Amino acid sequence: MAKKKTLTATLIALAIAAAGAYLNNAQSPAQSTPTTQVSTTATQDQDLLKLKWDGNIAHIAVKVNQNQATFTSAQLKQDLNKDTWMATQHLDALGRTLGAEALISKTGIYETKAVERPDFVRTMQPSGWFLNSTYNASQQEWRRTKSNNRPIYLDGEQKTVYSRGHLIGWQLGGGYHWIGSKNGYYRDSQLTQENQRDANGWQANMTTNNLTTSTMDQNDPGMNNYEQQIAAFVKTTGKHVRYRVTPIYQGNELVPRGNHLEAKSVEDNGSGLNLNLYIFNAMRDTRIDYATGQTYQEGE
Repeated sequence: MAKKKTLTATLIALAIAAAGAYLNNAQSPAQSTPTTQVSTTATQDQDLLKLKWDGNIAHIAVKVNQNQATFTSAQLKQDLNKDTWMATQHLDALGRTLGAEALISKTGIYETKAVERPDFVRTMQPSGWFLNSTYNASQQEWRRTKSNNRPIYLDGEQKTVYSRGHLIGWQLGGGYHWIGSKNGYYRDSQLTQENQRDANGWQANMTTNNLTTSTMDQNDPGMNNYEQQIAAFVKTTGKHVRYRVTPIYQGNELVPRGNHLEAKSVEDNGSGLNLNLYIFNAMRDTRIDYATGQTYQEGE
């Protein structure tokens, strides 16, 4: 009889714990991501590459380092006097986007919101976008060939596999105070009147150095979910957010396996917003050849 009571009590305790976990997960969209934890060691990229997506769109992102960003104190306050900025790296020898960083502010978000985002120009195509293309290092451009961005059928609709995925999203400020390198230039006729004064800054957000060949699922809900969370926090609190996104490649592959995203609120040292996530660059019902960018729908 005692054993039966003990077993009953145990089952009740487990049920209560499960219900509590469910309620906690239901409180915030960010909590819908799984709780996989990844070590932030010197071999972090390799740790991230070991993760495999289970095909569930709700698991397109996983938490890293208990969702705590790894900015140093100096990095967190870098160029805070500029109010807002973004920085991009040169493409590597293989023509791949390496990463981007930013300081996001309320002013930057609203300044960008008032401007119509210019279209992509011809030169702005990230690695893996074209099939059997070659990279011109001197011009930092890929030779235009057949696009890898094919139509697929998903959820009864025709969609495309890829989009040009921003590392620093346009809605996070556009980067009108820009540091770094860019390729591709807009003619004045391609920019709205509001853009003219700071054209070099805003166009930096639309450069290949801020873009990857990104799946639609990685782009939305993957990146977009957290970009909206960050934008909402900044607009509501007026605080700055330090932001960094690094594409993670395996070997010499042209298409990244995922994006490593970190964001941390500055004035309160992360108590208001702290994110450290790995967002898979994968697509439902689709196989990707990350070495070339070619894709195949399941069954092909």
